[in-house]
Amino acid sequence: QQNPVVPVQQEIVMNRQQRFFRIPFIRPGDQYKDPQNKKKGWWYAHFDGPWIARQMELHPDKHPILLVA
Repeated sequence: QQNPVVPVQQEIVMNRQQRFFRIPFIRPGDQYKDPQNKKKGWWYAHFDGPWIARQMELHPDKHPILLVA
């Protein structure tokens, strides 16, 4: 006899998977102005399951931006 609670618990654990992405980006106007990519910024996203829990933008010439859900 199988316990029906176990698959539900496994599904909850899989849906709460923690991961993050770091993506470099350059403003379209700056793409060809700076050949060394010194003005490249970073976008970070922290996922809690299927949802973005936090986002952060880092630019070399600006204050960091943190967005929390």
